Amino acid sequence: MASYLSGTIPEHGRSDVEAHFADCSFCLEEVIAAYKAAQESYPEEIRRQLVEEVMALVPVAQAGQVFFDLGVRLVKDAVELVSTSGRLVPTTAPVGVRGKPKSLEATLLQVEKEMGRLKVGVEVEMIEAGLCEVIVRVKDAGGRAAEGIRLTLFCKGREQASYLT
Repeated sequence: MASYLSGTIPEHGRSDVEAHFADCSFCLEEVIAAYKAAQESYPEEIRRQLVEEVMALVPVAQAGQVFFDLGVRLVKDAVELVSTSGRLVPTTAPVGVRGKPKSLEATLLQVEKEMGRLKVGVEVEMIEAGLCEVIVRVKDAGGRAAEGIRLTLFCKGREQASYLT
């Protein structure tokens, strides 16, 4: 439903989904409710301005110290950005369906940075209190996964994990 509303669904899939909506009143009501909720959210330009203003307040790591720096703090049910050498990627706001608004707690944080010919993306998602999942994607200029890159996770100056792509 999200890809249908955002327009990212392929044309052949779009016609199949629309045919289903024509036959299924339940799904049609759901997509109408989701569309209305999305229309009530902030326009894209306002979201972009807010992200730029917030990023201006986040301290940036010193150039040359590390290739990619990301400092987060786990606060109750949210992930808080402390510092980064990358750029914050705005996540889509949750859409309330059937009149029940979704929680706006920040449980997912996405940051990316271009380093030469590589693009590094880091996602930190809080799974439960005190437990996060960290996903790192390193892509080359062609958009393919880069190989031979060492990824190391540090916490308070100590190596917690290391992985070679």
